[in-house]
Order: sequence, then structure tokens, then C-alpha cells
Amino acid sequence: GEGPYLVGDRPTLADALFVGIARWLEFHEVAEPVRWPKLAALRARLEADPAVLYATALESGESAAGGAKCLGHVPLAEVIERYGA
Repeated sequence: GEGPYLVGDRPTLADALFVGIARWLEFHEVAEPVRWPKLAALRARLEADPAVLYATALESGESAAGGAKCLGHVPLAEVIERYGA
């Protein structure tokens, strides 16, 4: 489409899945992202989103401050220790 996101004017679950899967292009050396300019532009917009930056930081093992929607990250090991397996 011509909107700023995959399905309209607001981000949806489709955008969240897309931004995660789009990184596979480089990881698996499938193709250069510029091969699909509209998808490359969408990916760049999504990767600049604070929620995506937060998730990417956590994924990389960095300590990231939560925002209004997420007050912080609890590592899985801590959850298991606290509540059991």
C-alpha cells in the first residue's frame, strides 16, 4: 500500500512481525534490502520506533529503560527463580 505501515496509518502486529523478520535478509544473506525500496523504507521507520529500539536493545543484552507502556525487563532466569519452572 501507500500508507506509512503495512496495513494502514497505524502500526499493527503485521509491522511488529515484519521488523523482526526483515533482519533475516542480512543474516541469511538473502538479498540487499534496497532491492525492495518501499519495504526498506518501512523497515527504517519501524527500526527508529522507541518500542523497536527497546526490544532490539534487550535482544542484544543491553540494559534498556522501559517507557510508559513497559516499566522494565525481567530476565527469564529471574522469573524462573522467583516463580519456578
